[in-house]
Amino acid sequence: MREYDTSLLQGIIDMHVHGAPDVIPRRLNEIELVREMKSAGMRGVLLKSHHTLTADRAWLIRKIEPAFEVFGSLTLNIPAAGGLNLQAVETAIKLGAKEIWMPTISSSHHLRYEGKDPRKGLTIMTKSGELISEAIEILNLVAHADIILGTGHLSVGECRALVITAKEVGVKKILVTHPEWRLVNMPTQVQVELAKKGAFMEHCYYATTTLGGELDPRKIAEQIKAVGSEHCVMATDFGHELIPSPIQGMKEYIEEMMKYGISEEEIRKMTKETPAKLLNL
Repeated sequence: MREYDTSLLQGIIDMHVHGAPDVIPRRLNEIELVREMKSAGMRGVLLKSHHTLTADRAWLIRKIEPAFEVFGSLTLNIPAAGGLNLQAVETAIKLGAKEIWMPTISSSHHLRYEGKDPRKGLTIMTKSGELISEAIEILNLVAHADIILGTGHLSVGECRALVITAKEVGVKKILVTHPEWRLVNMPTQVQVELAKKGAFMEHCYYATTTLGGELDPRKIAEQIKAVGSEHCVMATDFGHELIPSPIQGMKEYIEEMMKYGISEEEIRKMTKETPAKLLNL
């Protein structure tokens, strides 16, 4: 365990963390990650991968560390699931996945942002602006399982349409994935609109790192204040080997939010209470 004050981390759940094994180089493997979080006094973690299912690994890690809450997920990328794959979602749910993320690195929006051909990516929208049938079928599965829907790396327009349709079909738990990050870049007024529809904004500290674009943490605090902490979750999206560990990242994140006027009560809600409710703890 690295040496730093962990008093701020007691009982926290990080809803967005990457660990090894992965295609992308990670600072810690998932067992090391869980053990460091447990040593720091944290309560739980939801494991994310752009490239593979993590629900099965989470099941095994819980057997190794039964006193810690470890959950897995599936991201509907081409390498992870074959895209918007209904069977992959059904299997992930059976294996205990707590979140299904819409496409991230395989989304048309992500490819367009990187200057690549968006036609090689995935979209959830028809040309007429409606959700494609596969997306709606997946939303129905998520609703029936009462698990979390993550918006991934979709465009603002896609996120908005997704949230509206998800609520219509009965999805109760929606996390808008890092709306502050430069790739998503969701205007605050849209965040407020979607929060009023029942979605939560998952603000991630990764956006403030060198890799993430060096966003001023003050901007995250301003968005939280505008949307309301009761509609937000604080997560790190850490794990890359070139940035600090997710444990250190969460500690710094809390310190930065407090510096910019987010109260301890609000932080407790965003890092403990709301994540626990989303995970049915």
